[in-house]
Parts: sequence; structure tokens; C-alpha cells
Amino acid sequence: AVVSTQSGHYGRATLIILHHIATSPSLSLFHISLQRDVRLPVHQRYNYRHVVDGLVTIARNEGVTRLFRGFEANCGRAALMTIGQVAFYDQVKEGLLSRDLISDNTIGHFTCSTIAGTGATIITQPVDVIKTRLMQGGEYRN
Repeated sequence: AVVSTQSGHYGRATLIILHHIATSPSLSLFHISLQRDVRLPVHQRYNYRHVVDGLVTIARNEGVTRLFRGFEANCGRAALMTIGQVAFYDQVKEGLLSRDLISDNTIGHFTCSTIAGTGATIITQPVDVIKTRLMQGGEYRN
């Protein structure tokens, strides 16, 4: 099947690959690899040209399964982030509205979202550290 867009035609396989790249933990892995690459001596750096080059280089040099290292921790972090944001938002909004500290308007929603995002970030921080260490290639110790 071919999908038509304003800029051309794309095969289903191309769209599946682009969707995987855009939504997978491989991007987190690539981001961490870029950070690791900068700390290496110049002669040991990969010097990726772009994201696709980086993902292909990682898959070629370290194997395709390397693109999924830290996947479990990434899923756990995403679940905690989602649960945390929803739960914190509802509780904060209910509490602030009941005390007449905010109104049910844009500023009130922004305030509740900011507090919920901060709370969710705090509860996901330990899992995020584990995820990053796994994606860097080392085993998590301590």
C-alpha cells in the first residue's frame, strides 16, 4: 500500500520505520549516545551526521537489539509519568478549587498542570536514572 501526501508517496514500510524512529526509546538511546560521544576522545567518536545515521551506525556496530536496551525501564518511566501527571493533576485541581485558590480557567489549568508535571517528574526521577544508565551500556549497580 502506498500513502500519498502533499510531498510525495511513501510505502507502508517507510511509514512504519519512520513511526518507529519517532516514537521509540531508540531516540532516547540516540540522545544518550550523542552525550556519550562528546565525552570520548576525538579519534574514538562516531560523529553521527544525523539521527538516522546514528541509529543505523548503532545497529551496524552494536547490533539491532542495542536499539532496545533500556526499553523496560523506559516503559516503566512512561507509565509512572502518565499516572503521576493524571493523578497529581486531578488531586491538585480538586484541592485548589475547593479552597478557592484558583478558578476553573486557563490560568487555573496551567497552574495545576505545572504542579502535576513537577510531581510526576519527581516520582519518575529514580527510574529515569536507571533508564539512562542502562541505555549508556552499563549495568545498573547500587
